[in-house]
Amino acid sequence: MGAPLHVGIVLATVAGAIYAFAREKLPPDVTALLVLLVLVISGVLTPAEGFAGFSHPATISVAAVLVLSASLERSGVFNVIARRLLSHLGNSEVLFGVVLMLTVGVLSAFINNTAAVAIFLPIVLQTCRRTGARPGRLLIPMSFAAMFGGLSTLIGTSTNIVVHEYARSEGLRGFSMFEFARIGLPLFALGFVYLLVVGRWLLPRGEPVDSPEDRFGLSQYTVDLFVHAGSSWVGRQADPARLRRDHDVDLVGVRRGGATLRRDPPWPKLMAGDRLRVHGPVQDVMTLASREGLRLAHPENGHNAEAQAETLVSGNGGTRETQVLAEVVLLPASPAVGHTLETARFRGVYAATILGMRRGGHQPPGIPAREILHAGDALLLQIAESELEALSVDPGVLVMSATPTPETRPGRLALSLLTLAGVVLTAATGLLPIVTAASAGCLLLMVTGTLRPREAYESINWQVVFMLAGVLALGNAMEKTGIAATLATWITGLSHDLGPTLAISVMYLITAVLTQFMTNNAAAALLVPVALDSAELLEVNPAPFLIAVTVAASTAFGTPVGYQTNLMVYGPGGYRFSDFVRVGLPLSVLFWVFVTFAIPRLWPLTG
Repeated sequence: MGAPLHVGIVLATVAGAIYAFAREKLPPDVTALLVLLVLVISGVLTPAEGFAGFSHPATISVAAVLVLSASLERSGVFNVIARRLLSHLGNSEVLFGVVLMLTVGVLSAFINNTAAVAIFLPIVLQTCRRTGARPGRLLIPMSFAAMFGGLSTLIGTSTNIVVHEYARSEGLRGFSMFEFARIGLPLFALGFVYLLVVGRWLLPRGEPVDSPEDRFGLSQYTVDLFVHAGSSWVGRQADPARLRRDHDVDLVGVRRGGATLRRDPPWPKLMAGDRLRVHGPVQDVMTLASREGLRLAHPENGHNAEAQAETLVSGNGGTRETQVLAEVVLLPASPAVGHTLETARFRGVYAATILGMRRGGHQPPGIPAREILHAGDALLLQIAESELEALSVDPGVLVMSATPTPETRPGRLALSLLTLAGVVLTAATGLLPIVTAASAGCLLLMVTGTLRPREAYESINWQVVFMLAGVLALGNAMEKTGIAATLATWITGLSHDLGPTLAISVMYLITAVLTQFMTNNAAAALLVPVALDSAELLEVNPAPFLIAVTVAASTAFGTPVGYQTNLMVYGPGGYRFSDFVRVGLPLSVLFWVFVTFAIPRLWPLTG
């Protein structure tokens, strides 16, 4: 073990990092950078050691693969394929689920699995509206299938690349392009059968997207309507029965001067400046506002409602511009995460106004303007048509409502496919390391104009880059202070009687538990040094231990926060936290039992 002071600092930092990743009070990348700075300032790591993660091959490889995936995503071809494929399935929910899981799973093996879900999610919801299928029956299986597929190739998920490059940095050979398929394909089959035979009975029943409560394709929200001085509602008594009968919306309450006036009968006569808080399908709310001379009062700015309303009508600079409604899901990369509706600055960045929000299928209690936004929240925006395209390519949000499909350019598509095939081929044959092949592929796309440099930079999830740099530094500190070796000694001590297979099983279990509450890359980066030390102590092939960490880190089935694809479907599927526990926990146990016996047979311990 290292100096006691440094050991204590690292242990405290690890505990703090796990807590911060789980609680999400700060974005993961900010947590990782804080970890890095604590380790450098305290002297545990030198500045060169601490900031080495930014130039680590794992970080560069992940960024390059994100760019390669973006070139295919921006071509629009997968949108076209998805629409055509899902439009011919009829009304069978089971057939819909089978085709969706197979398609997303295969696609996730070759482009980043987060990108695969981003392509299919809006199209799945549109298909559900047309067929009456229930999103809650389909979106968790789609997210899980993306994880299954990502386990099958080196480039399927960033976790595979992180472990591969870490192993190479330690002088090991790493993994070949399709080596993960040895375990990934059997797990895909096992998970596929589980979701069809068992999981479908555990999924929430939910309601079809086009049910009477949600028939217009946008979910229900609670919205404030501003009674302006010229409105016919001035002097009229609020009448919930009339609102329900004529507009199919519910009156929640009346607010005056920032305070709640009434939440139940008898309802007062309205005055200019009052707000009617109503709840219902957003299209019905919009119809009510337009017919009755009311104006939207938006939760991110609770005081100057009259000015808001005028801005909404005129658009930017007083020029009347077509406004559209868009429902978006916040991703961890969004700068709005951690802010309130009031400070999220959607209006300043996108000329967009937040009308409402949902979390896990329902709206959180309390005053909307004071709600802290979380990754996975769904926001209803009113946005200028001209700003919608910029919003749709932002890496921090996923637009759920109907948006124009990106233009499909055959020239771009052909070269993008050829470039990806070239990267896969050169890496698979060992001609070039994955970091070199992927970087060369990115450069080729930019030189040929297939992907503009600005588009390439925008497609990199910088949150992942900064987070990787931080957690790699923490892994380095654990190794440098001897903490990793101590953990390895404890794990290998369990194997004296039952052999290395038990040590592999324990390594998988620890990683699987951690990844439910922190990002997959962070879990892998923390435990790879422990895996390598465990293999060294047992004098066995390190590959089985590394595979156990890799697979476990990418199987965060039990919570919506452990994997980005789960967060993406959390709100649109109307799920609760318990839905992931109910469906995902048995699958996690099933995978754990399977890999415990499969990994030592697929990667011999003496190899």
